[in-house]
Amino acid sequence: MKNSDLIRNSYKYEGAFSSIIGYLKSIGIKPIRKTNDQYASPCPFCGGKDRFIIWIDDKGGSYWCRRCPERGRLFRLIEKTSGRTYSDVKSMIDLRHPVKTGDSQANSPAPRKKKQVIDWDLWHRTVKRFYKATHSELRHNRQILSWLMDERGISKQTALKAGLGFNPSSTRSERFEWGLSEEEVNGKLKQVHTPEGLVIPKFRADGELVRLRFRVTDRAWNIRYILLPGSKVTPLLFGSPASKRVLIVESELDAILLHQEISDVRVIALGSSTNKLTNRQLSLLSSKKVYISLDNDDPGIEASARLKGKYPMFHILPIVGGKDHTEAMMNGLDLNEWFNEGRRIASL
Repeated sequence: MKNSDLIRNSYKYEGAFSSIIGYLKSIGIKPIRKTNDQYASPCPFCGGKDRFIIWIDDKGGSYWCRRCPERGRLFRLIEKTSGRTYSDVKSMIDLRHPVKTGDSQANSPAPRKKKQVIDWDLWHRTVKRFYKATHSELRHNRQILSWLMDERGISKQTALKAGLGFNPSSTRSERFEWGLSEEEVNGKLKQVHTPEGLVIPKFRADGELVRLRFRVTDRAWNIRYILLPGSKVTPLLFGSPASKRVLIVESELDAILLHQEISDVRVIALGSSTNKLTNRQLSLLSSKKVYISLDNDDPGIEASARLKGKYPMFHILPIVGGKDHTEAMMNGLDLNEWFNEGRRIASL
């Protein structure tokens, strides 16, 4: 359909729209429902079959074309396709009435809590492409590999085996480029920040990438860790599932180091003292010897006590010689000897 046809069709409608779906239908485009809150249709700007994606919400919805750069909300769509004035477009929109199911203008369900990821296929493709570039960067970045060895005790072989990456520069991009829903802060659209720093991935058992976490090295940032929006917030595991001994720690980088230094142990990194084990992980621990060794600070000590109180069969292994395992090793602690001595004392 040509733009001239769209403009003519838009003048045939008299009344107010409450959704993008209703407006598109009025100009001869019939969106097809893909999920409860997502539709697809030909793009009113560049054509196609289903490249124009529409998301339903209580503010009229939003749209994005996979091919051309068009994106926005209901007001922008009407303004750009009809050629009408600001006041005319404003009079064509009525968001006072919620979108209903059945034979309504949008034929869509009542608004639900907005999802962060609205296009998982796009999210996975974009995250996978970004991660591959960072993993390749780390493989050839001698400076960062040296830093990992000198400051964290992690060898190049261990870092690459753990799948670490490095993002060489901080960048910002639009959320729709990652398949994420729009979010506003103080009237401005939020962006996705990918800071300079180490990239710590998490893969499912089937190899699917489900999380990226950044250990920020850009000094302009006042935060050490940041999670890529859409990532799964669940503990990270290192080591063989067949191991009979399990060590629970906070930091992913500490977990990678411990897996490198201690033989025949599975290490679980919570990521934070406030994070919890999943039900599936707990079920897998029923036949294991489980040791808790969170950071040697107030939050870590309190979280260790909570875990011990909830699961009395777990044993606490305090860190000796530092706030965390990396600092302790850098201060001269042999992590393998520390773990074996802790196991011996716990068995008494």
